This record gives sequence, C-alpha cells and structure tokens, in this order.
Amino acid sequence: MSTTRIKFDNGKVVSKDWLDAHPDAAQALLEKHKASYPVCLCNPEKALPLYIAQKTIFYLARMPGTGDQHASYCPFFGAPPAMSGLAVYRRSAIEEKDHDRVAVKLCDGLGVRATSAAGSGGRGRGSKQGSNPQRSRLSLRALLHYLWTSAEFNRWAPKMNGKRNYYVLYKYLMAAADNIEIQNTRLSAYLYMPEPFVFEEKQDIARRAQQRLYHLLLDAGGRRKRMLVVGIVKRFTASPFGYGVHLKHAPPPLILWMKEDTLNNFLGEAGERLEDPNALLGDTHHLVMIMTVDRTTNGNLSIVKAAAMKTTHAYIPFENPYQVTLINALMPSRLFSRQLRYDADGETIVPDFLLLDAGKQAVPMYVFGFRKQARQDAAIRAHIKHCEDTNEPCWFWDVLWDKTTYPDYPDAVDATESSRSLS
Repeated sequence: MSTTRIKFDNGKVVSKDWLDAHPDAAQALLEKHKASYPVCLCNPEKALPLYIAQKTIFYLARMPGTGDQHASYCPFFGAPPAMSGLAVYRRSAIEEKDHDRVAVKLCDGLGVRATSAAGSGGRGRGSKQGSNPQRSRLSLRALLHYLWTSAEFNRWAPKMNGKRNYYVLYKYLMAAADNIEIQNTRLSAYLYMPEPFVFEEKQDIARRAQQRLYHLLLDAGGRRKRMLVVGIVKRFTASPFGYGVHLKHAPPPLILWMKEDTLNNFLGEAGERLEDPNALLGDTHHLVMIMTVDRTTNGNLSIVKAAAMKTTHAYIPFENPYQVTLINALMPSRLFSRQLRYDADGETIVPDFLLLDAGKQAVPMYVFGFRKQARQDAAIRAHIKHCEDTNEPCWFWDVLWDKTTYPDYPDAVDATESSRSLS
C-alpha cells in the first residue's frame, strides 16, 4: 500500500497519512504555508501542484483539471470522465469555476417559480449517444451521483472500516453541497438533509428542522420556493392519494408526500415494477432518495420529482447483488472506487469499479452478463478484447459465464518508492 507525500515550499516533505494523524500539527503547518502551493509527489514524472484552502479548517486540495494525473492510490486522484458517466456531458454542464466551486446545470428547477415540467419524462435518464452524444444538464439522479462522488462516498480505503456512520455522511454531503453551485447559488442553500437524530435533543432538532424548512420553502418576499431533499428512506406509508415517505433521522412528524403518478414515474425511472415501494427497502442496504419538494397551500410537503440509489451500510452505491459481492470482497484490504453512471445510457461503457492500489494506473473492473442488457454486454466484451490486445489494465466478471465465482483480481502494489525521485 502506498502513501502520498507532500512537499512544501521550504523543502519540508510529509506524508498525507501524517497530516491526517496529527490534525493540530497539520493545521499549524498548513496555516504557515497558506500563501504557497505545495506539490504532491505521487507521480514520479512530475510534481503536481496543490493549494491550501480554508473553511472551518485548513485543508489541501488538488488543482482543477489535475485529478487524473495523480497516481491511482493518491487521495487527490480523480478518475477521468471517460471512466464514469461524466463523459456524457458537455463542458458547460459541470464547470469548475475556481479552486472551491463547481457550477452544475440541473434539469429540474429549484428556487422561486420553479416549473414541474423541467426534467420530466425521458430527460431524467441518459439519452442515446447516437442521437444526442452529450447532455447539457444533469438529472436528479445524476446530481445525487455527483454529490456522492464529491463527498467521496463512492471511494473506499480499508482505514475507513467502522468509521462510516450517518453523522459522517451528513457532515461530508453537506460540505460537498457547499462547493456545488446551481443557478449561481450554493446547493446547500437549496438542500435539506435530516441532521443526525439524538433522542435527548429531539426538541431542538425538530425546531431547527422547521426553521430550515421555512427558509428553504419561502423567500423574503413570501413567495413559495422549491427545495431539494436528500435522505435515507425509513419506510413508505400508503394514503388515499399516494404514499408518505419517512426518512431516517427526520424528526416526527416530518413526512414527504408522493402522489400516485409521481411514484409511478419514480419507479419507472428506477426500472422497478412494484406493487409496494417498501419492497425497495431491506436490512442489508440503504435506499437513498433525492427529491424536489414543494409546500402545498395546506402545509404538506409534496414531492415533485424523485430519484434514488441503493447503497451498502458503508454508503457505497450498488446496482446489483454481484457488485455487492465484489464490494464485500474488496473492502477488508483494498483501495477502490465505485464508478457511477450519472445519465449515461445503457449502451455507454462505464466500469463498475476502479481498483486503485494495483499500481500507478487504476484498473477498470467490469461486472456484466445480465440478460436485460445484452447490447451493453456485447459492447463491454468487445472493449475487454481490445484491452487484452493492447495490454491495457482491465478486470472483468462475466456472470453469464460464472455467477458464483469471480476471477482473481490484481494484487496490491506498493508504489511508494516510485515517487521518491521527486523529493
């Protein structure tokens, strides 16, 4: 396993692990060098500049556009767009505005006088590449994927074992939302996510939730606004008009109401045919929903549009049980990322995972062989053959060939020594 080393302008070199393990000393060091640009030594061919940012604390961040130049094991590594569904967007859909902010264009309207028509129907899913090779806006599901990736909950390292809980999820998702802009406003200004519930503080939590909802749903001029809600579903309850959505950690009696047609659209975009949406829930996973929400004239919170994804208890997203099998196998000792599809259509090739500790270059991992996606599987098999012919790193599990046993994947490699030539 490799460790990333950081070099400061006075020649001092420390590891990223040391900075993480000594927060007080790290803060003093970063404050001292806040006007300079440290460099990351993970790439033996060139030093990659970082910058020192500050919110409540000082922290290191990579320069925009340099993510894929870092070694795959490096915490500053960012997969190139072609390794996820991000490749389907025009550059204007997701723009890095400066060191701290990313501007995102969303299909579904937020704020005052939002329209319910935006992003409805087929726009919520990926467009066919043949007719519309690039999209100009993100769907709700894609925004959830982007938020998740920005908070790095698609990424796993063994040292995270036992440390991911709802408090950590809430903290980092809200921090990520503060760096994302929609309509020149930080996403956090539109977003409600239930804060971690503590029984002894339930009255204060309920009061803060009501204050938050008031400001999210009504502007200073008294006009109604549309807000965004992200949360983990606890249960669905049937009503004569549809279903109530109960979120974990949300203070009672907070319920979000979904009409029958909204529910049908939600299930249709999720590819589910269910009599009862509670069938989406289970003891072995979380169901995370993202919703645009209005407040009706009688005070109910009405879901306008919704999307969802399933995650493991460590909040790693998955789409099928074979991905879960691989996640469980990798988690104890390997560094990897779960690559999300955003709005990519079924024929777009996106690796399910990137194995990040098998050398300087990430290894794409594909899990396929499902009868419902025969055309996509054919494209993946052709891509794998190309990788084998050109000696590009690649791993695959064709479950049509063997549903029970996956092939051996590459061993972890310690690449620390390769980065020392720049120190």
